Amino acid sequence: NMNGETVVHLLEEKEIYVSTGSACSSKQKKPEKTIYALTKSEVLATSSIRISLSHLTKYEEIDELISVLNSI
Repeated sequence: NMNGETVVHLLEEKEIYVSTGSACSSKQKKPEKTIYALTKSEVLATSSIRISLSHLTKYEEIDELISVLNSI
């Protein structure tokens, strides 16, 4: 029950960088349309965050992300 933008900023304070949606929709202040299409929930579509991983992502980084998310 937290706005996605709030979560993004709280994670930034810990030097963890995520977004609330795709780059092509980053300027829009609307609910994330993909999440809305999947869930039909405006609450979920505005509280979701987008996490990108790659083959360079370390397990320790994922553990840190999970720990920080649990604390907020």
